[in-house]
Amino acid sequence: MKYKLIATDYDYTLASINHKASSYTKEVINQYIKQGGLFTIATGRMTNGLLANLDGVNVNAPVITYQGAKVVDAVSCKVLKHYGISPALASEFISRLARYDCPINVYINDTLYVEKYYQGIERYIQANKINYNIAPNGLADLIIKTNQPCSKILALLEEDLALKLEQQLGQEYKGKLNITRSAPTFLETNDILASKGRGVEFIADLYNIKRENIMCFGDSTNDISMLKFAGLGVAVGNAMPEVLETADIICENYDQDGLAHTIEKYCLTK
Repeated sequence: MKYKLIATDYDYTLASINHKASSYTKEVINQYIKQGGLFTIATGRMTNGLLANLDGVNVNAPVITYQGAKVVDAVSCKVLKHYGISPALASEFISRLARYDCPINVYINDTLYVEKYYQGIERYIQANKINYNIAPNGLADLIIKTNQPCSKILALLEEDLALKLEQQLGQEYKGKLNITRSAPTFLETNDILASKGRGVEFIADLYNIKRENIMCFGDSTNDISMLKFAGLGVAVGNAMPEVLETADIICENYDQDGLAHTIEKYCLTK
């Protein structure tokens, strides 16, 4: 088997927020694992949000969560690696985002904090099967008082503004923060060392797997780092333009079982 490790994004690559992976996709993954492959998920979701939503999708390697900020054993939930934003930098960045008067999610110790209730939060927590907490004196104050690194900061913005800020803030905080989008309106911010690509590299090192023996799937700019790291980077057909340009190959859309068809073509022994 050439591709000994497969890592895939979850939302709109393996499945959508409102739909689970198809039975066909789950069966192909099972066959890949039975034939000796390692399969995992690299997502922006919280660890508990991912593990609560696998819905029969088997993983047999550590999972990558918070855009690569954490690598976690899927069975014991032990954190194997964590790249968190320092409290001082996180507080500064939250104050910078406040100019745009947008909803902001902050993730500390696998807990979601928001400044106040906002439209869409209920749908978000129900889709992810998580809870949220209000920071009574604001997020910047909470971060300083807890004095714990932030796994991720998520800003919910209009699509045009999210694209603009991904580029603008990416330059402003170059060398300090890793700023990407997990969806057209989701601006995701992590520590500069946190990325899905680095998470995949960490797992590859654990199992002594070479880059040329890795296949990765994605649809958003937060997936580009792992598509570039992989021996074969695959964009689903519904991916953002930047991802389509980066990928080695393009498969069918997520809702056309593009991932499963590609694994079947390149990995499975008939």
